[in-house]
Amino acid sequence: GVIREYKPGKPYLFGLHTSFAATDNLTIGLSRLMQFGGGPRTVTLKDFAEGFFTPGSKDNITRSDADEVDADFELGDQLGSITFAYNNSIYT
Repeated sequence: GVIREYKPGKPYLFGLHTSFAATDNLTIGLSRLMQFGGGPRTVTLKDFAEGFFTPGSKDNITRSDADEVDADFELGDQLGSITFAYNNSIYT
């Protein structure tokens, strides 16, 4: 079996949300949440930038990749969303 070893250390959390009115009736929102670092992992500004702008390059590697390049290669966990809000009200 797999032996998991837990080490102390607090991860970082970064969130970003922006929205804009594409038309009078349509608002588009973009959100991103990243948890990274903690435990034995160290995170540089370069790691953060790569994880933010090219998340596939620093996340979700396979087990064979982790064995080859080290599990610390993964930056952490990320969530992203796109929202659309449409207001059909008639203004008088």
